[in-house]
Amino acid sequence: TLTRTVGVALPEADSRMRMMPGEVSSLKWGSWNTRGLFVRSPELLAKKMRRVHKLLSKFDVLLLQETHGNEVERGRLSDDLSHSHLLFYSTTSRTGLGGVAFCVSRTFLERSSVTPLLSTILPGRAASLSISYNDSSLYFTNVHQHNFTASDPS
Repeated sequence: TLTRTVGVALPEADSRMRMMPGEVSSLKWGSWNTRGLFVRSPELLAKKMRRVHKLLSKFDVLLLQETHGNEVERGRLSDDLSHSHLLFYSTTSRTGLGGVAFCVSRTFLERSSVTPLLSTILPGRAASLSISYNDSSLYFTNVHQHNFTASDPS
C-alpha cells in the first residue's frame, strides 16, 4: 500500500518565501512499505518489482521500507534502476528484517551540487538522505518502525 504521497510542490511567487531550493521547480515523492521486497517466490518478487517500477515512473523520490534482502539482491536492484535512479540503502545485520531505501531519479538530481548523502540513524530502521543544491538542501527521512524498541540491535 502506498502510505504517503505529496503531489507537486511549485515555487512561490515571492522567492524569499520558497520552500524548495531554487533549482527545484517541483517535487513528487512517495513511500511504500514493501513487506519484504526480496522474497523467495519468483512470482511475488516479479509482482513487487513491477510495483516498484510503476511507482518510480510517478515519483522523483521513492522511499521503501521493510525491503529485507542481502547485498547481492540490493546490488541487482541498484543495477536494474541505474539507468534512471540512484539507490541509497540502510540495512540491518539480518537479511529478513527491516531495510529502508531511497530511490532518487537521476533527472531530479541533475541540478544538485553534490552526490546525495545517506545518514543511517538506526541501521535498517531509520535513515535520512540529504540532497544539496546551490542555495539549500532537501532532507528526506525514512523510518520503518515495526516490532522493535530502542534497545533492539537489529
